[in-house]
Amino acid sequence: MSSDNDKRGCTNGGYNGSFGSSYVRENPSVESSLEGSFDRKNKYPQTQRKCDIARRERRKAAGLCTVCGKCEAASGKTRCLDCQGRHNLSANATRARWIEQGLYRDCGNNPMAVGYKRCNGCMATRRTKARGHNKDIRFQILEHYGAKCACCGELQVLFLDVDHIENDGAQHRRSISREGFSGTSFYRWLVRNHYPAGFQLLCRNCNWGKHRNGGTCPHKEVGNG
Repeated sequence: MSSDNDKRGCTNGGYNGSFGSSYVRENPSVESSLEGSFDRKNKYPQTQRKCDIARRERRKAAGLCTVCGKCEAASGKTRCLDCQGRHNLSANATRARWIEQGLYRDCGNNPMAVGYKRCNGCMATRRTKARGHNKDIRFQILEHYGAKCACCGELQVLFLDVDHIENDGAQHRRSISREGFSGTSFYRWLVRNHYPAGFQLLCRNCNWGKHRNGGTCPHKEVGNG
C-alpha cells in the first residue's frame, strides 16, 4: 500500500508543494520559493529528491516496482515489465535522436570522437574508472600470493609481477587472450579462477633473471645466494 509520502506532493523536510522535476524546469520562478532547497546542478528540489529516493527504497524493499509501486518487480530488476518496457522505448528513442544529431548515444553531450564509438569525455571517464578497477584487482592478486617476491623477498609492490612457475607464460597468455597480452586479461583470469596454483610473485629483477637464465633465477644457483 502506498502512503501519503508516496504521493508526488510530499511535504517532508519543509518542502510544501507538488512540484515535479518537469514542472520546476518549465517554471524557473519556483526556485525562489523553495527557500534554498533547490539543487542547481540537477535542477531538482533537494527535499523532493530525498522523498523520491525514500519512496523507491520502500518499494524496492517490498519487492514492488520502484516506478509505479503497484506491480511486482521483474526478476532481477527494480521495475515491473510494463514500466521497464516504457523505459526502454523512451531510452531508445532518446538515443536515436542523439545519434541523428551526431552525438554520442549514451551521454548526448558531445559528438563521437573520430574513429571511436564514444565521445572524448566518456572515453576519459571510462579510462579513469578502468585504471582504478584494474589497480584494485592487481592488489587483490598480490595480497593472495603473498605480497612479496618468492625469491629475494622484495616487498615493494611496484616491483612485483605474477610469474608462471612452470615457465609456460607465453602459451598460457595466448590461451586466454587472442593477442597474447598479459596484464588486465591475465589478472581477471586469475580472479575468475579463484587464484589457482602454479603462480608466484617475483620482483622484476628475479623475473627477468629467471627468463634470461633458462627458467631459474640466478639467486637460486649454487654460490649466488
